[in-house]
Amino acid sequence: MKKKAFTLAEIMVAIVIMSIVVAVVVPITKDKLQKVDYATYYLGYKTLQPIITEIMPDILEKIKQEECVLEIGDTCYSTKPKKAPPVPKSVCETMKTTHGIEQCNYDSDFWAGAVQLCDGKNNMPTQNELEAFKTYIMNGNSFDNAKLQELNITLDSDGAFAFWSNQEVNGGWFYGNGKYARGYDYSLGIGDWWSLFSRNSSKYYIMCVKPMPDPADYTKDLLNGIAETFSTTQVDNSLDTTVADIQGAVATRRFNDVEPHVTLTNGVRIYVGAHYDDIPKLSDAETDDRKGWLLYLDVNGKSGRSRLYEDVYPFYLLKSGKIVPDYEAGNVAGASSEENMSVQVLYDEFDDVNNIRLERRLTPVATGGADVNSFKSAACASGYIKSATYCGYNVDANNNLINPNNNPDCSQNVTMDCRIKVKAPIRILK
Repeated sequence: MKKKAFTLAEIMVAIVIMSIVVAVVVPITKDKLQKVDYATYYLGYKTLQPIITEIMPDILEKIKQEECVLEIGDTCYSTKPKKAPPVPKSVCETMKTTHGIEQCNYDSDFWAGAVQLCDGKNNMPTQNELEAFKTYIMNGNSFDNAKLQELNITLDSDGAFAFWSNQEVNGGWFYGNGKYARGYDYSLGIGDWWSLFSRNSSKYYIMCVKPMPDPADYTKDLLNGIAETFSTTQVDNSLDTTVADIQGAVATRRFNDVEPHVTLTNGVRIYVGAHYDDIPKLSDAETDDRKGWLLYLDVNGKSGRSRLYEDVYPFYLLKSGKIVPDYEAGNVAGASSEENMSVQVLYDEFDDVNNIRLERRLTPVATGGADVNSFKSAACASGYIKSATYCGYNVDANNNLINPNNNPDCSQNVTMDCRIKVKAPIRILK
C-alpha cells in the first residue's frame, strides 16, 4: 500500500531542516547585500578621484585667475584696495585712446594711475558700487575693523578713507580740464559724501572691478574634462538638465526621471546638484574647503532604483582637491554610515627606543573599539574636515572643535599627523 501523507514526525524534521537553512542563508545573503552596497558606494567615491587629480587642477587654476577678491551684491572686485602710483602727463595723453581718459593736466596724475592699474575706466567702480561698499565696510555706526585690516585699509588722520571712482570731471571755469575726478569719502566724523577729488592727490584708494564669473561655465569645463579624459556613454555639457531639475529630484528622492549630466562606462551616473560656489554645510571650514561642486552619483546606474541615499549619494568636490561625501541628519547613510564606507584614522608614533616611526590607528570609542569609522566621524576626528557645521560639533572659546562623544581625536596632539584611509571593500561571496 502506498504512503499518501507525511507523518507528524517527518513534518517536524522538515521544519527543523528549513529553519537551519534560513538561519544560515539569510545572514549570508544580508552580508552579501551589504558588501554590494559598500562596493558600489566605494566605486562612486573612487570614480571621483581621477577627476580630482586629472581634471580639476586646470579648472581650479582658471577659477583662481577669474574669481573675485571680494563680492558685494553683483559687483566683482578683482583687487584689494590699493593706492596707485601716478603717471606723468605724457603717459596720460597716450591713455586717451587706450584707457578712455578724456583730459590730462598734471605731471603726477594719481587718478590716471588708478585707471592704468585697472586697465581702463570701465574696470573702475561706479558711484552706486562705492555706496554699496559702505554697507559692507560698516559695523553699526562704526567701521568694521576686521574688514579694514583684511583689506589693508589704513584710516587717515581724520579717521576716514576714500576711493576713486570711474567718473572724470571736466569743463567749466571751476573744474578746468583733467584736474578732478569723483570719488567716495568714508568719514564717520563728518559723514560720507560723493565729492570731487584733485587728481594730483595721493591719498585715495582704488579697487578694480570685472565681470562676475558664471559658475555654470566651470561646471561645463568639468563635464567637458570628464568627457575628454574618460570614456563616457553620455555627457550633457550644455546643461539641458538644470541644477533646478536635480534639486527637484532631491526633493522627491527619485532620480530615475531626470537625465544625468554624465554617464560613465562603468555605469556610474553623475548629476550636478550645485555649480561651483560656497557650500553651506562647510561654511566654517578651512578657506579652500568652503567652495566646490555638489555632485550626486547614482552608484549602480540603471541596475538600481535611483533613489536618494539608497543608490544615489551626494559628494562634494572641493576647491582644496578633497572629495567629501555628504549626509543628511537623522539618516545613517552616505558619509555617516560605516556600512556604506569604512574609514580608518591613521597617525604616526615615534619609537624613541628603536628610533623608528610606527603607523598607528586611532580607535574610535563610539564604535565599541573597532578600528573603522564612517567617513564623517573619521574626517572630523582626524582634522581632514575642520567644520563644526559638517561635524556636528560645538566649538570652544579658541574655536577648536569639541567632540561630543569624547572620542580621541587628533586635536589632542598636534604632532600626531593624522590622516584618513578609506578601506577597500572585501568580497566574501562572488
